Amino acid sequence: MFGIAAALLYGVTDFVARFANKSNGVVKTLLWGQGLLAVLLTVAVILVDHPVSATIGEWSILMASNLMIMAGTACLYHGLATGRLAVVAPVMSGYGAISGLLALASGSAITLLGGAGLALTAVGAVLAAASPRKDRDIGNGRPSGWLPAAGAAVMYGGAYWIQGTWSLPVFGALDTLWSYYLSGTLVFGLVAAIRRQDMRLDGVKGSALIFGTALLAAGGYFALSFSQMSGGVAIGPALGATASAITVMLAFVFLREKVAWPGWLGVASVVAGVAALHLGK
Repeated sequence: MFGIAAALLYGVTDFVARFANKSNGVVKTLLWGQGLLAVLLTVAVILVDHPVSATIGEWSILMASNLMIMAGTACLYHGLATGRLAVVAPVMSGYGAISGLLALASGSAITLLGGAGLALTAVGAVLAAASPRKDRDIGNGRPSGWLPAAGAAVMYGGAYWIQGTWSLPVFGALDTLWSYYLSGTLVFGLVAAIRRQDMRLDGVKGSALIFGTALLAAGGYFALSFSQMSGGVAIGPALGATASAITVMLAFVFLREKVAWPGWLGVASVVAGVAALHLGK
């Protein structure tokens, strides 16, 4: 249930983030969104008032994974702003297979059906990156967004595996997310200061897009964290990767983005792979 919830929230997030990034820019979207969640989660941590006993090494691992997620988010938002949703979302969904493979390599047990699901998810992400023939024939002056999406997949896959293996058992979901959004606000604030970028909000529509994207993404992150805590490190991210199919469908319906037949096959492969993972866990 948590994995499916993460997929739904992340799928809508990627769709809305495209408009937020085009309207406000990637850095402004990330800074204000991270700042909002940092404030809300700081209040939540204070109200819950539960001590966390962690070593310096455990804090270091958590901070390293947070930096990886920040890098992945920046890659993803750049791809969404400049590329095609029907390419970026499925390629990024490969993070589920990466997390699963890392979990297997580190000794996590998985059934034969679950292994087949990981393979289907990885293959589907590659197939979904195929451009329609018309785009290829005209040279496709607009970038597909494949490269930043692949970067996001690598960063997310590694970070979620690290957090599911070491951070979530120690810190829990609330403190893990709080540390991410607080550190993210500081990092993206520093980036904005270095670039001397104007960070003022641009009207009600721009602000709504930023904060809507942030709240959706936070909901997906929470759901994914609970999924990993209850269903295993390999299974949670793979279930969340179903978000790509949702984003591609939204782009097809509302933006009329064309999807090549290998792309549809890739989306189907991702969905089948996630189903196999769920049944074979």
